[in-house]
Amino acid sequence: MFTNDLTHRSRYPKNHHYQLTIIRHDATIGANATIVCGHEVGHHATIAAGAVVVSNVPPHALFAGVPAKQIGWVCECGQVLRECDGTYSCPDCGREYLLFNKDLQKRMCIYFGRKENLTYTSQEHVLPAGLGCHTKLPMGTVSDQANKYFSPIERRVLEQSLVQLNRIIEGPGKRGSLSPSKATTSEVSVIELNGNVGLGYMKGMNGFILNHFIIDFDDENSNSQSGVDGVKRIRYCQGNEKEIPDSENEYSELYKSDMRSLKDKLSKWDDYYKYLPLDAESVFVTFYKGRIYVAAKEEPSDGQIKKLKEVFKRDFGYGNSVKDAGELKLTLEVKHGFVDVAKVAAKTAINTLCYLKGSEVICDAADLDMIKDKIFSDDDSILYNVIEIPDAREIKRKIQLDDDVHACLLYKSERTLKAYVIFYDRCFDVTLSRDSSVDVNIVDGIVCKWKEMRDLTYHEYLTEKGMMTQP
Repeated sequence: MFTNDLTHRSRYPKNHHYQLTIIRHDATIGANATIVCGHEVGHHATIAAGAVVVSNVPPHALFAGVPAKQIGWVCECGQVLRECDGTYSCPDCGREYLLFNKDLQKRMCIYFGRKENLTYTSQEHVLPAGLGCHTKLPMGTVSDQANKYFSPIERRVLEQSLVQLNRIIEGPGKRGSLSPSKATTSEVSVIELNGNVGLGYMKGMNGFILNHFIIDFDDENSNSQSGVDGVKRIRYCQGNEKEIPDSENEYSELYKSDMRSLKDKLSKWDDYYKYLPLDAESVFVTFYKGRIYVAAKEEPSDGQIKKLKEVFKRDFGYGNSVKDAGELKLTLEVKHGFVDVAKVAAKTAINTLCYLKGSEVICDAADLDMIKDKIFSDDDSILYNVIEIPDAREIKRKIQLDDDVHACLLYKSERTLKAYVIFYDRCFDVTLSRDSSVDVNIVDGIVCKWKEMRDLTYHEYLTEKGMMTQP
C-alpha cells in the first residue's frame, strides 16, 4: 500500500500537491507492506510482507518490521546474501558484492569488468604506494590480473624515470616508508666520489661506491700479471658502503673478507649481467643485490666475458679504497618511455574516480572503455589522452596545493572528464572521456601528504588549510 499525504483530511484536499514516492527498478514489495510517502525504495531492494517503510531504502537492502529497519542485503536475483570477510555472496547465482560508502556494489574489476576467472587477493592503492599513498580501494575492485599488468610498469616509472630522482632525494622509501633504513636507492651506475670512479648508487643526498674489481685487458697478451691470457692486470677496490676501520690490521682483514666474498659471487657468474657504459679503457665489475654489473667503454665480447669468468677463479692482490664522499657525480639511466608514465597517470585518474564514485560507476560508464583499452594496448595511443604540463608549480599554486604533496584531482570541462595527476614537480593532464556520463560537478580528488603518512580528499585538504568550510 502507498500513501501520498502525511496529514490527510478528505474535507481539506491538497489540490494535487501530494508527496512523491519513488520505486526503483527491480525492487520487490511484499504483501500488505506500506510505503509511507516521501521516500525512495532503491533498485533490487526487498520490502518484507507487512513492513511499514518510514525511511529511504538503499539499493539491494532487505527491510522488515514496523517501523521497517534493514536486516540484510539481497542479490540481483532476489536471494538473501551471505557475508564473509567483507564480501557478500549469493548462495544461488554466485554473484558477489562489496560495501562502498554504505552502498552495496557488485564485485567487479574496474579495468576488466565482469570478465570470468578474475581473482581478488590484494587491494590497490589509489596513488602508487611507492609515493607514500596509504589509501586503498575496496577489496574486489581491482583484480590480481590487472595488478599483475600494472606492477612492472609502475616499478619502471618509480625506479627508472625522471620521477626517481625526486624520490631518491626527497623520499619516501620502499612502499612509502619514511624510515632511513628503507630509503630509496638508485640503480647501480658509474659514480664519481671525490675524484674516485667506481660502480655505486645514490641514496638520499649521499653517494656510495661498491666494492669492485678493475680489469685491464691486453689483446697482445704481453706481461700479463693475472695469469689469464688477454688480461693484463686486475685490481680490487674497496668502496665506502661500510665504515672502514682505522687500524691497519682490522682494515686488512675486512679488506680480504670483502674481496673473498665478492670474488666468490663473481666466480659463479652466469650469463645474466647488466652492462653499463664507462668512458675508460678498464673494465669495472661488481655484484649487488643478486646481479653482476660490468662497466666498460663497449659491451664486452663473448671472449672477454669468458676471460672475466676465468679471472675470478684465481687469486690476486689488493687495490685502493674510497673513504670520503666529497663531491658526488652520478649519471642515472632514464630508460622508460613516456608511455609508461602516461599509463600510470591514467590508471591513477581511474583509481581516483573509483575512490570517489565507486566501482559500478566505472564499469557502467561505457565512455571510459576507450581509455582503459589504451592503457592495456601495446602501442602509444595513450599519449593522445595524457600530456605533461611544463609548469607544474604554477598548476599547484592555482589549485592551492603545497609543494610536498602528490595529488589526483578530477574535474569536468563541459562534457569532457579530465584529471590533474601530480607527482612531485611533475603534472600530467589526463583526458578520461570527451563525452562523459559520470557526474563530477566540482573539482575533487585525493591529496597524499606523504611526509605525514596520511591522505585526504581535496575538500578535506582545503578545509584543513582554512580555505573551505565543511557543509
